[in-house]
Amino acid sequence: MSEGVEELPPLENPYSPMAVALVTEFYSSDNDYPTIQTDAVRRALAYLSECLAPDSKRTRTGQGTVLAVVGDYGTGKSHLALRLVQEAGILLGDPHRAMYLEATASTFVDLYRRFVRRLDRDFVRTSVSDFYIDVVTSSLQDTGLSGTILEWLENRELNPQQVVERLGLMESSLLRRVHENLAQVTDDETFGTALTLLLRSGFEDAVWDWFSGAAPAEVLRERGITTAIDTETAALAALGVFALLFGSHQGRFVLVLDEMDKVFSAQRREDEDVQAAFQELMRVFSKSGACLVLVGLPDFLRVLQASVLERVAHTVELDPLEADEVRQFIELAQDSRLAPFTEQSPRYVRDLSGGKARDVIRLLRATYATWADAARVSGDRRSPVTETMIRGAAHRQFGSRPGDDVEAAVTGVLTAHGWPFRRRHRLGPPGSEPVDFWVTFPGRAGGCAILLTRSVLDERDVQVLNRRLDDLANLDDPVEALIVINGVLNDAVAEQVRTPLTGELLRSVDPAFPHQLATLLGIANDRLEALTGDSSSALELRFTQLSRQQASLHGFLEQLSEQLDDAAAASTRGFATVLQDLAALGRGSTDSPHRLPDHVGEIFTDATGTLEDLVQLGPILTGAFGATERQSIDEFRTLARGTEFFPAAGTALVLRRIMDGFRAAVETWYGRMAADSPQSPAQASAESRAQLDRLCRAYDEICSQVPAFRLGPLTSVAARSRTAGARETSLTYVQDVVENLSPRVLRAVFRSAAPQP
Repeated sequence: MSEGVEELPPLENPYSPMAVALVTEFYSSDNDYPTIQTDAVRRALAYLSECLAPDSKRTRTGQGTVLAVVGDYGTGKSHLALRLVQEAGILLGDPHRAMYLEATASTFVDLYRRFVRRLDRDFVRTSVSDFYIDVVTSSLQDTGLSGTILEWLENRELNPQQVVERLGLMESSLLRRVHENLAQVTDDETFGTALTLLLRSGFEDAVWDWFSGAAPAEVLRERGITTAIDTETAALAALGVFALLFGSHQGRFVLVLDEMDKVFSAQRREDEDVQAAFQELMRVFSKSGACLVLVGLPDFLRVLQASVLERVAHTVELDPLEADEVRQFIELAQDSRLAPFTEQSPRYVRDLSGGKARDVIRLLRATYATWADAARVSGDRRSPVTETMIRGAAHRQFGSRPGDDVEAAVTGVLTAHGWPFRRRHRLGPPGSEPVDFWVTFPGRAGGCAILLTRSVLDERDVQVLNRRLDDLANLDDPVEALIVINGVLNDAVAEQVRTPLTGELLRSVDPAFPHQLATLLGIANDRLEALTGDSSSALELRFTQLSRQQASLHGFLEQLSEQLDDAAAASTRGFATVLQDLAALGRGSTDSPHRLPDHVGEIFTDATGTLEDLVQLGPILTGAFGATERQSIDEFRTLARGTEFFPAAGTALVLRRIMDGFRAAVETWYGRMAADSPQSPAQASAESRAQLDRLCRAYDEICSQVPAFRLGPLTSVAARSRTAGARETSLTYVQDVVENLSPRVLRAVFRSAAPQP
């Protein structure tokens, strides 16, 4: 920028649509995906440095450590995990000594097999060769031979096999000593045998197959390797063996395990064998000078038994961002510039997003897009982001539903329960503001007012709401009041709302909203009965409710067929358009798709499986036509009565189709990779990498238009029928799967091997 010339904010949005700051081993700088230097980040990096820095006490004494990083969804756990891997590679001067693994399955066997797939064979062979060098060097010194040959060995100008061959040394005797040393270091006779065989020609493929979980080949059985690594305890023990191998010869190793809550679910707490094996793994890492980083939701630590938890040396908990940290991120993303945001913007963004890193990024991106659109129209890039822009972006990002939807949801609850009500009813004098719903109960004085409001973000919103509540409190007849918020609730001001009934504020996007509303209306009825002292009309009230429920059911059945026909026609047209767009993501040539590498395909399978679990009506439909006919039909009727069920199911179907389109596009990208024949995607051309990045961003842009919060009713149903070992089905988890699919795919692709035909 020239001196004295004001630099105007660019119209191009600097915030990623992925709503997550990516870092991988392949990025050499923090410029593209900035890390906010929170206290938690600083502490985690300090613990890592304490373990790995050459002049640290732990390095001098050869001690390792176990570090836990925990936080809620969207707080930046995976970002920090990847940053730790990046930092470890720098500190150790070798990226092979730092590995990031994301748990995509619920067993340690699957996690271990992914670990083996990530191992670099040359790195493992070199680590084993160090033991051979020690033995050959010792043998040469014993025979009086040294000097130049020893220097060549130490500098790796010659490998030990070459020295043994040229000098005619007894290979079998030397390898027997290597085996003894490896067995002693790894504390495992079988692994000592397998690793030693890597030094002999003709055994490598058999050994690596066994490492990968296959049954041992005959050549291995002949040498005492008789069982596969196919149990939880065996997999954990194998991870420990590699930590010991890489920690030998003053080496250091860092293993970061993300999403540990998937592996350590609640049922693991009583699994004594797994708990003991995991405790031993942590001991081995500490003993070998390695660093084990465990990342996940806070729940996974509570699953660990006390004796296991004692092995965790440090715990770093990621908290919501503060306003100054939001400002730091804005300036990092915008080349040290705050504009077009103002001094007040960071606090407002923090309050509306709750400080979750992912939601902060989403809100900043949406707000910047609004500002850029206005700047394009006006031609004025000097005007700052306004409070109204941020509020509007928050409404769009965090679950504000169309007003008609909310009113329909409330109407559905009232009608289903047979409560009489009036819309837009004025209770006060002429000119006073009407309530959105006025619910009365036969035989009761007064009634219950339901007030619908948009976001409650600051004190001005609170004052408006409290004035409406004060007007109701001044009426002659007793009035209960319920507040339904259709938008964002700022927790910082929520307590200032004077809620007269149970102190609760209802959120229209909450999956349990219909149930909560019905429950609170029941409480209102009970309180009004206590106020009037009249319970004689209870039977009359029940008959009235039953009559209204019956009329509602008839009306619902008449409308249902029409709604389904309309929905089918609309979705057919909509899906056709969406799928055409998605197909175009990967098109551009006649390339045929290729099968994805297993660990990339697993990510897609896990994501689509999560959506499929939400709409599993199989048990209900099977029962409806079987032994539990009446119960299952009643259960389906309960689902169908809710006004949210069919929109939620449609949302799940749309997201599933989008994921399928994204997968097809990535498969086509792999087809191009096969044609280019690079050794791995990590060595792809800049153009190919940019194309994959565009596919990921296109997925995020499309998904950002789908209201994933509508899945709430399905997650509630799935949670009730969830079996042990099944996928997590909470709304927060499902949203995390949808929103983080593209970053996970991107990370996995650049760690994959060459495309598979």
